[in-house]
Amino acid sequence: MARGTGWGKVRRLPSGKYQASYVGSDLLRCTAPETFITKLSAQAWLDGEKRYLDGLQAQGRLSEWLTPKRREELQRARQGLSLAEYAARFSSTGVGGKPLATGTQRLNERLLRIQILPTFGHLPVSGVTSSEVASWWHSLPAETQRVNNQAYALLKSLFSRAVEDGIIAANPCKIRGAGTGSKRRVIKAPTPAEVARIADAWPESWRLGVLIGAWCGLRSGEVRELRRKDIDLDAGVIHVTRQGQVYPGGLVEITRPKTDAGIRDVPIPPALRQDFREHLDGRISEDGIYLPGRVGSDMDALLFHDTVHTNQLVHHGSWLRAQKRACKQAGVCEYTFHDMRRTAVTYLGNSGASETERLTSIGHTESRMTKRYEQIETEHQQQVMSNLSAYIEQGRQEARG
Repeated sequence: MARGTGWGKVRRLPSGKYQASYVGSDLLRCTAPETFITKLSAQAWLDGEKRYLDGLQAQGRLSEWLTPKRREELQRARQGLSLAEYAARFSSTGVGGKPLATGTQRLNERLLRIQILPTFGHLPVSGVTSSEVASWWHSLPAETQRVNNQAYALLKSLFSRAVEDGIIAANPCKIRGAGTGSKRRVIKAPTPAEVARIADAWPESWRLGVLIGAWCGLRSGEVRELRRKDIDLDAGVIHVTRQGQVYPGGLVEITRPKTDAGIRDVPIPPALRQDFREHLDGRISEDGIYLPGRVGSDMDALLFHDTVHTNQLVHHGSWLRAQKRACKQAGVCEYTFHDMRRTAVTYLGNSGASETERLTSIGHTESRMTKRYEQIETEHQQQVMSNLSAYIEQGRQEARG
């Protein structure tokens, strides 16, 4: 006899066991995939189904409801999924569901192909144990610590998603400290004189780029995607709205800056404006000869372009090699291009810029409320830029004797 229980029904079978059922979102009655020894157990199953339905409804996902039988079939299929098959689901969207940048996709593919899948690819997701993860971790080469941490973090995120999907009960990645990254080198900001020497050692057509990185705080991809239309010398600002990358095979990706705060107007120090003018429009040499600018007249013309193709972004690798050679030629510490941004942060502070002004300049402002409530006074900003220019000029004098 079937009896209502407030939600769903519990029926006692001739065998003495109990069967639970309810009407699903498809308006058809569905039953539990198994029978229950006690009525209380049957009711507990109904309570679980009610929570499942209520949860979907609260999230506006009622159309995703599946019958108990279908969910059990999917669970059995998931239990047999290999890690390689499971990881392939997140090749472009990531385990958090957000679209991945092309560079991140390529990094993850490389980590999976080289570090993770040779050991775990053939194993079912539900079959990987903590001891197997530990053995794999300790077998990784000590000299590739950064890559090891990246691989461990990716593996851990995959298993975290598997826990959320109900494939496994617990994450087998339990090694304390693994995947958190190694301690980064401690390095001081390049001094104004070092910046001047490094810039002088760069290829002439790209020289302004390192000055923009060092004194305006732009990232490498932001500098390399700058175009004539982004420079307003009358207002003395750089409009930063994009970043660019060139990947193997010639694939070019133009995206928004790394963070929402990356879309910004960055003041140009007065000491650099002549560098911008000469780069954009040319100059007259000491011999009275006109030397044309490095940028095409079209407003979409790149400020810095490939050495062969004038409409092609500079490859990140070419930019890195230019920086490395320049540091060696200048006889200074091997600063990365990203290290040059430290100069902007340090000397903006020394010039009187507030923390908000410094973070805004380098695109690291995290609080929208800070932008809303702390207005940057034009007069103050002009004074900061004037002070910063003094450091630039001092550095140039020191670098050139």
